[in-house]
Amino acid sequence: MRANKRADGFYLYGSVALKRQFCPECREDAIVLDGELQCCDRPVTVARKYRRISENRIPRQRPRRVMRDWLLNIQGNRCAYCGSVFGEFIENTKTGKVIQVRLQWDHAVPYSFLRTNPKNNWLAACHICNGIKNNKMFDSLADARAVVVRRRAKRGFAVGDIPAIDDVFEVMAASGGGPDKLPAGAWT
Repeated sequence: MRANKRADGFYLYGSVALKRQFCPECREDAIVLDGELQCCDRPVTVARKYRRISENRIPRQRPRRVMRDWLLNIQGNRCAYCGSVFGEFIENTKTGKVIQVRLQWDHAVPYSFLRTNPKNNWLAACHICNGIKNNKMFDSLADARAVVVRRRAKRGFAVGDIPAIDDVFEVMAASGGGPDKLPAGAWT
């Protein structure tokens, strides 16, 4: 008889599905990788059932006003990925359409992974780049820029002067994640 009432299968943590199954030897649920229980390396077959484990606890939000103003100042009122100035008009070279660049607040580590809104996880992005990045994770801002700029160019959009904020996460971490604790001279 099982010690718990969970079904075997895939468990959803945010948008990440992990295979889990009950181990009769350990008498606990264990993660399954490459067809083996990670607790005792027993080979198993996992049922294709899904069950959500973590729910949204904090609704998706945008940063507070002081954080928004601080980030826009740091980024020079430009998209962190492509360098487009918010509010300017740009032309799509493939379609010939002219559109205005709209500001959106991007979670650097996607909300779908964290299910929270930490204050040191924000970047100002244009609506084009934010849509391209979507919920993808990158090791660094430079890696994200490379992918986003390449896809943006394929869609017919030019790239502006990219702001020099490669170390934004380090400065935000050192400052405690906010403009009120920014180290003197950090952005000069």
